[in-house]
Amino acid sequence: MQDVTENEMRIALKIFKDFTRKYNANNLAKETNLTSMGVLKILNRLEQQKIIRFEQVGKAKIAHIDYSNEYAKHFILFLLQREAETSNARVKRWVTEVKKLQDYATFGVMFGSVLHKDSFQDVDLLVVLPQKNVPELSQKVEEINRLNTKCIHMVKQSIQDITSNLLEQDSIIVDALREGVVVFGYEDLFEVMKSVTR
Repeated sequence: MQDVTENEMRIALKIFKDFTRKYNANNLAKETNLTSMGVLKILNRLEQQKIIRFEQVGKAKIAHIDYSNEYAKHFILFLLQREAETSNARVKRWVTEVKKLQDYATFGVMFGSVLHKDSFQDVDLLVVLPQKNVPELSQKVEEINRLNTKCIHMVKQSIQDITSNLLEQDSIIVDALREGVVVFGYEDLFEVMKSVTR
C-alpha cells in the first residue's frame, strides 16, 4: 500500500459507508472541512490507485468505490478494521464485548450514542445473521448484558433483509452503516454494499 494520508482514508471510508449520497469534491469538502481543491487532489489520487472511480453527471464528477478492484476491497476492509481498532477507549471496550458475537453472526455494526456520548443508555448493534442462529445469539447477548451495567440492544437482520432495506434506503439501517463502527464481518459487509451500490 502506498503512503496514504489520514484525509484519504477518511474520504474513502465516507464514500463507502454513505453510499446513498452522490459525492463530488465540493460536497465532500463541506463535510470534511477541507478545501474543494484539496479534496479533488485526494479523489484524483484515490482514482489513480483504483480505489474509487468517477462517474460524470453533468459537470460534476461523482466518486464511487471501485468494487471491481481487489486492491480497493482490501483497502476498504483495512479502513473498517482500523476504525474499530482506533476508536476511543469507551468504544473499544464495547467493540471487545460485541466481538464475542461473531461466531453467531455474519457482521455487526455498533451505532448510536455509545459512539458519541460518555453517558449513553445502551449499546445499539445492527447484527446480520442467519435466522437459525437467532436463539444462540440472543442467549449470548443476555450473558453479556448480565455482566455489564449497559445492555446491548440489537437490530437483527438477515442478509436478504439488510440488502432489501439498503436498496429501499431504510433510514435506520442506512444511518447505522453511515455513522456506525463495523465490529466484525468486514468482508461480508463489503459484499452486501457492493450488491446494493449502483
